[in-house]
Amino acid sequence: MKKKLLLTLFLMVGLAPVFVSGSNAKTTSKSNEENPYVEIYNQKGKLVKSYTNEQIKSLMKKVTNINDFLNVQNPESGSYMHYYDQDGTGKIIDSSIEGVMELQESLIKSAVPQKLQFYQGTTFSSNVWIANQSTFYNPTDLAVYFNHSFDKVVIKLIKGEKETGSIKVGNLRGGINVPLTSARKEAGYYKIQLVNANKHGKEIDLKGGILYHD
Repeated sequence: MKKKLLLTLFLMVGLAPVFVSGSNAKTTSKSNEENPYVEIYNQKGKLVKSYTNEQIKSLMKKVTNINDFLNVQNPESGSYMHYYDQDGTGKIIDSSIEGVMELQESLIKSAVPQKLQFYQGTTFSSNVWIANQSTFYNPTDLAVYFNHSFDKVVIKLIKGEKETGSIKVGNLRGGINVPLTSARKEAGYYKIQLVNANKHGKEIDLKGGILYHD
């Protein structure tokens, strides 16, 4: 009897990942079950663009300098101290780590005339807002670094109180530059929210990143 029960449980666990809810099947590409994906959705939840594997590789290469900055800024061992500007941009104004200020200044100069919003690492099981729900004029790109692989994160653009579009990314680990312009309905001020959409509620481990905006 015990052997039969154990076998039944094993089969149930083994089959669990196969099932996909009806709501997800309607709004998610069938090709993203294993490969990394970046998909743009409009206000009504309709898929309007899906990036190819080559395009995704290109988006990941775009954040090489940002990855270097985050790695230096957040060393795996040893104590350190950063002092942040009070202007709300998340910019470091002094650091005990050599090289941090130079890398940050290089990122700022290369982005001109765009402005940068730096944000720090965090883990979240539900959702997180960029800069505590601050609004940004014409956000164009979100450079983000994930410490661990995940099924799905939904990046929402919200103008006023309405979502104008979203970008779904998943099955990847590391840094990627997420284009936001296709999910913007029009020019204006937007809030950016990251939503954890992992199948089994696994936490998202975010190392940090940069939001580009006008």
